[in-house]
Amino acid sequence: MEPDWKKIDREVRWTGAGSSMSASEAAASEKRLLVEPDILELRIKLLGYYFLKALKSNVARNSRYKHICWMIKNHPYHFVASEPYISLDDSHYSEREFAEARELWLEQICMRPANSSIYGNFGLFIIDRDHNSGLKMLQLAHQLATEKNNWSSFIILFCSFQAKPGPLAKHRKKYAELALTYAQAATDYDSEYLGNKIAAFEHLTKCALYLNKFELATEYAASYTATMKAWGHNNTAFQKNVLGIIAARQGNVTVASSYLLDIHPGEEHYYQMFGLAQELLSYNQHAMVAEFLRRTLKLSTLDDKEIKYWRYWLEQVEKGDSPLIGNCHIKPKTKKRSRRK
Repeated sequence: MEPDWKKIDREVRWTGAGSSMSASEAAASEKRLLVEPDILELRIKLLGYYFLKALKSNVARNSRYKHICWMIKNHPYHFVASEPYISLDDSHYSEREFAEARELWLEQICMRPANSSIYGNFGLFIIDRDHNSGLKMLQLAHQLATEKNNWSSFIILFCSFQAKPGPLAKHRKKYAELALTYAQAATDYDSEYLGNKIAAFEHLTKCALYLNKFELATEYAASYTATMKAWGHNNTAFQKNVLGIIAARQGNVTVASSYLLDIHPGEEHYYQMFGLAQELLSYNQHAMVAEFLRRTLKLSTLDDKEIKYWRYWLEQVEKGDSPLIGNCHIKPKTKKRSRRK
């Protein structure tokens, strides 16, 4: 059965509305819930209100935890229960609190052992702290669900993250291969909502690239582009990035470079070419990557902060270094001005 996406979208928007609530509105909502505790809209809005505030305030953190537990006990199958608003960040919630919340989830599974949404939501809740158990719950949700796409897409997302580029390690290959086994369930369906399908094609492409399965990567990248177009977005950058990486790995850096430099003013998806830029740096194609950065610097869509990083990467590449293109977490080094005495 196709999910009611309009209802889901409306209720997810409640969290956004909650994030813009004033303190007095939040206090009034809390007061009303003392009398009418089952108003779902207010609960979800307060989860949005406390989501970021909990990072800086213990009062907000404790209030958020209270509403998370209420959602688990009363609406464990709800779509919002699969969202980050219900997660417990490692650094802000103790193992005791996590264990308490986990027990609440297990109680819900015992009461509703055939509900795929509860298994899936529980899996997403624990997967950051317990990879194996979280993945197992998602797989059980997939087995129980009549509509397979949602949970298979989450499985692929998790496996893709675990198999992201890095030193060749056995577990990375295992996760990438596992993701590909869920490809059909995640993408072979018709839906008015194409977001999950697009994301699945993107993650499957990355896993196929990691495994050097070039035919699959090409197929998934083409499907990504076609589905994006069906959704009203003409984005070819991702496909160019994939075809360029494949060309480079097959020894044709000239073709790879032509894909990298095929970017025009007004395009908003140039960042999807970063993978190809990084790949070409590993083949010592610094001149081509520098030219790519110069061209993107001319795009009107860049803001001041992005320009700062682009210039930093360009400076490093022109010197022959290989910075991590796209990494905006490292503060660019700037020359210190000498103070006049």
